[in-house]
Amino acid sequence: MKRRKLFCFLFALCMMLVCIPSAPAFAEESAPPEAEDEIVNSVGLISNTWRSISKGTKTIYLTAGTESASTMYRIGLTEMYVQRSANGTSGWSSEKFVGNNIDGNTDSSEIEDFPITVVGGYYYRVYLKHYARATSASNSLIEEIPKYSNVLWVP
Repeated sequence: MKRRKLFCFLFALCMMLVCIPSAPAFAEESAPPEAEDEIVNSVGLISNTWRSISKGTKTIYLTAGTESASTMYRIGLTEMYVQRSANGTSGWSSEKFVGNNIDGNTDSSEIEDFPITVVGGYYYRVYLKHYARATSASNSLIEEIPKYSNVLWVP
């Protein structure tokens, strides 16, 4: 009788695990997640992050960086998207994919005053992921921290 109860319990547990829906795959490069700041796969590789935008005439300038306490195999910024909104608080849409900035065998990676041409007449922000990979091994520790920059009105 105990075997049957144990079997039923294990079967029910397996069914629950099989039936849990997985997260949807990233369908388009132009549509980053809308989740606010969250830490994904946090393993303590990244010790400091920063990002901000400033504006010029129909241009925004991105300054951002990622630091680690030790040398990383790869470190930097990934999935950088410029997003715009009519009111600066909601309805954000991705205007363009800016790219990635990854450095190797160092403890930090930074971009400063990277120019991005925009249309104007909207509020803008930049979505990006701070990224670090400890080694080249396939089972290497990886940390990604998604963040948004400040918001600016560009006339």
